[in-house]
Amino acid sequence: MKRMISLILILFMALGMCSCKLSSSSQVSDDTGGKKLAVIFPGMGYNIDCPLLFYSRELLEKEGYEILSIEWNDSIKTRYDQVSELLDKIEFDEYEDVIFVSKSIGTEISSAYVVNHNLRVRQIWYTPLQGALMCAAVI
Repeated sequence: MKRMISLILILFMALGMCSCKLSSSSQVSDDTGGKKLAVIFPGMGYNIDCPLLFYSRELLEKEGYEILSIEWNDSIKTRYDQVSELLDKIEFDEYEDVIFVSKSIGTEISSAYVVNHNLRVRQIWYTPLQGALMCAAVI
């Protein structure tokens, strides 16, 4: 339970919902009301209805993000190809903010997609695999 609370706190910080900065009373909101997108990448045995991804999705929805949840199928296509087929249709420039939330194998796939398409997105990784870390070194 403590681990779950810690991970949710990390998500809050990534969204800017929890901050340790000092603010003045004359601070102007930087919320422009633009479109926001969150893409959820599950793991192999950890689907989008499991706690980390379920609660992350809930928080992102409350913050006004459109949610696209990836679901792996057992087709002949690789998981990367399945993701590319969905994400290549998206005009990422139309969004003010894009967040990729991924778990396990999803961290490798989301990171590879970011590198291959030169995207500027924020990423939240739950249990990243080595391939994700290697892609991060390229960025």
